[in-house]
Amino acid sequence: MQAIIYHIEAIRFVLKALFKGKMLFYFIPSIIICFIFYSLFGIFASIFKIFSFLEYIPWAGKFLVAGVTSFVSLLSFLWSQIMVFVILILLSPINTMVSAKTEYMLNGQKTTAGCAQFFNEMFRMVWLSLIAICLEFGLLFLIYIFSWFFPLGIVSIILTTTISSFFMGFAFFDYSLERHQINIGGSLGFAFKKPLYVLLSGAIFNLIYFIPFVGVVLAPIFVTMVSTVVFYQIKQKSKLNYDLIQTQ
Repeated sequence: MQAIIYHIEAIRFVLKALFKGKMLFYFIPSIIICFIFYSLFGIFASIFKIFSFLEYIPWAGKFLVAGVTSFVSLLSFLWSQIMVFVILILLSPINTMVSAKTEYMLNGQKTTAGCAQFFNEMFRMVWLSLIAICLEFGLLFLIYIFSWFFPLGIVSIILTTTISSFFMGFAFFDYSLERHQINIGGSLGFAFKKPLYVLLSGAIFNLIYFIPFVGVVLAPIFVTMVSTVVFYQIKQKSKLNYDLIQTQ
């Protein structure tokens, strides 16, 4: 219940900040990446159309199309997950600044970062993304194998979404954890100690991310801010006190 309350308070805070025009500048890189993202997805869709001739093959055509469609759907999901982490890697310096700025709005304490910090964030996010992808895909593979012998139906979708949300949330909390001198191992430990907090942030990301066109632009910055505020509340062990929020 506390995790839900913290996220509600965080969303209220973020919306209030955005409506005041704060952080809007940081959406520009997301817009650029959005164009690249949808261009790549267009290429992927064009490749899929190549297999449309299969349906005209006598007798086996429909079965081949069904098989290819199923396989492409799986590839499409895995591709989308990889693309999310690629986006996070590209935006990691921006998200780091957004997270630091958000925390400054909460406590008035500035953090400085130079070129070394820029490359450190990129390098850390690459490693973190590789760890998250390996763990996520490993769990998804186990579910996929299990579903071959015991059809899971909607349970499979719920499990897949939950796993995806968890590792997304893990990536976003890392911006705050890194700033507080927590290494990747400690960041992963935090995720497993606070699974509901991480899961909720990841679920918010997935909900926004899959909104056509605007989701890719909005989700990274919005959830970076939300997870930062939630982490701040966890650290303070109390609900957000709006009277103490810095509005600079």
